[in-house]
Order: sequence, then C-alpha cells, then structure tokens
Amino acid sequence: PSPEDFQFVRTDSDGKACRPMLVVNTNLVGEDPKGAEMMGPMQIPVQVTPVSGGVIGSNPAVPGDSVGGGSVESFAFTSCLESKQDGSDRINAIFSRAYSLVDIASVSSAFYAEILAQSLNEIVDNMLEKEQHKRSGVLRRLFNAGESLLSSEAHERLQALHDRSSDFELSDFVPQYDYWAVSEAADVPPVNKSTMFTDGGDLENTGVLGMLTQTDVSKIIAFVNTSLKMEKTDANVIVTAAQVSPLFGIAWDKDTMQFKEYGEGGINPFTKEIDPMGFLKVFDNADDQFAALRAGMYQANGADKQTGPAFFQQSLKVIENPLAGIAAREQAVTVLWVQNARVNNWHPSRPRANRGAGTRPSEIHL
Repeated sequence: PSPEDFQFVRTDSDGKACRPMLVVNTNLVGEDPKGAEMMGPMQIPVQVTPVSGGVIGSNPAVPGDSVGGGSVESFAFTSCLESKQDGSDRINAIFSRAYSLVDIASVSSAFYAEILAQSLNEIVDNMLEKEQHKRSGVLRRLFNAGESLLSSEAHERLQALHDRSSDFELSDFVPQYDYWAVSEAADVPPVNKSTMFTDGGDLENTGVLGMLTQTDVSKIIAFVNTSLKMEKTDANVIVTAAQVSPLFGIAWDKDTMQFKEYGEGGINPFTKEIDPMGFLKVFDNADDQFAALRAGMYQANGADKQTGPAFFQQSLKVIENPLAGIAAREQAVTVLWVQNARVNNWHPSRPRANRGAGTRPSEIHL
C-alpha cells in the first residue's frame, strides 16, 4: 500500500503525516432476547478514536434495546445526558471526568469475566491443596517462606480469597460506564444507565469489522493470530481461518472439526442456541468465498508441508450488517489475510545428533 492508502491524525512540524489514527474496538453488553438460549451475552460493537466514540450499530436480537445511533466527542463518551439542545446536534451533559486513554485501554483489554472467576477459583483451590499437602515449592517462593509452609497469616488470607472468589459475579470484573444512546438523546427523561463493556476480541478479534465501519476503507490487511493448527482432516476439511469464519456467516465447531452456516437470528448450527457471533456476517459468501480463503491459505502454507507463510488476498462484497451499522457497498473491498502458522522454510536446520568432540556444527540455512 502507498502512503495515500492510510489516514493519519498527526503531522510533524513540516506538515508530513507521522502517526496513524488510533482506532480501538470494544463492545457493550446489550439485552438478551427473553427466554432464549444464549451461548453468551449479546455484545454490540463500540468504536473509539481520538475524534469520536460510540455505537454505530444496534442490537439485532432485541430491536427494542436502547443502544446505538451514533457517536459523540470521545472525551464525553461516558457523560451523563441531561438534555438535547433543540435545533442542533449539541447536547447538555455532565460528567465527573473526561473519558480517557486509560478507560479505552481497560475496556479494550477486558476479557470474559466468567472465565476469570472460574480460573481464579481453580487457581486458589490448587494453591490451598498444594499448601495443605506440603507441595508448596512455588508458594514458598511466592510468599518468601523458605522451606516451611505458609505462615498462618498468609494461609488465612489465601483462605479468605478462596471464600470470596466463590461469590464473584460478572459485574465484579467487567468494566462498567454510564451510557446513553445517541438515537434517544431527545427522549425525556434521559436514558442513562450503567452498562458493562467487554474486550473487543470477545466478539470479533481480527478488527476487520471495526475497519469496515470506516466507510471509505477499501483495502485491509488483517493479521489473524490464532493457536489453531492449520491442517486438513480425514474428512477433507481444511482447518484454518476459524477466527474469520463468522464474518462470512460461518460457525466453527472444534469438537467435530467442521464449519457450518449460521441460521437465521444468529442460531449456531452446532449448539442450536443464539450465538452473538452469529450476527457478524459482513462478507457475501454466495460463491463459497470462505472455502476459497481456507484453500488459498492452506496452499500458500505448502499444504501438508508447511513450507511458506499463510496468506491469501480476496476481493469481497460487503453486505449490510445491522450489528455494526455497516451498509452494503457497490464496490468490493480488498482484504489480504495473513495468519500465523508454522513455516518450515523459516526454521534453521537442526545439527545432526551424536557429533564427535571437536566437530563443528553444520552451516545453518534459513
């Protein structure tokens, strides 16, 4: 890409662009459909930049949910709405402090709270068990207790942490801020409410959905970081790009190692429950574009030989996505997908085993 393909928010003293605009994606927790079986809480994308912050989309699962409608100046994102000024796009609001980078970092780095609560419980249980069975080598180092067991005071603190962690709730971990919907700014009384925010990656971890909310973006390079091994199964299914699949309306099931289309209303085809990721489809998949992506990455990686980097470029049609507030486009967007994968050609050759004394190792080739 040329410099003209990027937007910059900062310039140096000569007026030359020197820093790209920071775009941070997070989500707010919206209403779940009443009585519905959910795989997780409904999450609606939030995007914050140095210029503005807000919710462009809406909750597709609950049309009456009061979220979305637009953005406000970033410093006032968590303000408390008082009233809207008639005949203008300005509002009267109060806030204890400006919404700042520390807030943006906290919500963009928040991770699913129930997992944290569960993991913390397991960690504390394990620590107590090891201490009680005198297998506390790690704990001795942590608490600087030498070769003895934990002190009675340290043990009491650990036990208190264990007791408290059993009562942890979602709200104990998830960041919460005041929120009001731009679309309802004219309502009286104001619609302020304390709202939970989650890590942007809990819903869409590639950042592609957030990029497409910038309406003039036509070229995207997406670096997909995954722990999923790239392979072809015995059922001839190419396993790769699973993190990307919801953007094409496709669900992934790690137990069966299969991909299937989401049903209407975000229904996951494997669990039959409403999946928040089932509302992420933004690329047309009428011609099996997602299958082409998987095949292209697999071939670029050398198929089963894993010799080259995994990347694949596509020209994709953008379709309407109410969740993120993305409109359908006439012109296609070019996406270069790059996924982390093993590349044997980039690994140094290993020295032969059982070399005699004084024998120099073979030359290392990259």
